[in-house]
Amino acid sequence: MKCPPFDYTRHVADLMEDIVRRCPELSHIDMSHVSVAFTTSRSGGRGGAYAQIAPLRFEGGVREVAKGMRRYRMQTFIHRDKELLYVIYLASPRFIDLPFFQKLTTIVHELYHISPDFNGDLRRFNSRNYAHGSSRKRYNEKMEALANGYLASNPPEGLMEFLHLNMKGLQEKFGEVTGRRVQQPRAVRVA
Repeated sequence: MKCPPFDYTRHVADLMEDIVRRCPELSHIDMSHVSVAFTTSRSGGRGGAYAQIAPLRFEGGVREVAKGMRRYRMQTFIHRDKELLYVIYLASPRFIDLPFFQKLTTIVHELYHISPDFNGDLRRFNSRNYAHGSSRKRYNEKMEALANGYLASNPPEGLMEFLHLNMKGLQEKFGEVTGRRVQQPRAVRVA
């Protein structure tokens, strides 16, 4: 009997749901307004991004902005009758082929980018690099500490089991690996 395809993005979304429930610094996130999707990476190599977050609002959570004489609005995405505020993209197979802890830390990293106001904008630091603050090293250390804090909360092991497998291991265990695809959001001109 053939196994159904393994829906990787659904499993990551389920894991994220548990992470935001257990991690006080991420408790402002309502995962019903966040989608997890695949984006294609050209190779499984170590170079390039592993994941990225796309906010669906402009700075401050506003829906429209003026640039010169033109107005722009972010596209609206609806999933399960809820308007999305964020899409988190996982680069496949690059993300899937990372070691377990690096995958978990990357997931926490993307969740931490979500604004504490949960308004569709990113968390912004008061520095030149508003996304990661004045020190990328300190940011990464904080993400590792949050990931370790999550592991210390005794989450159900079955929820993270798939993170221990790379693409080859997933295919050997489940056969086909699938995931949600969502087009990259863009700002559209308002008439």
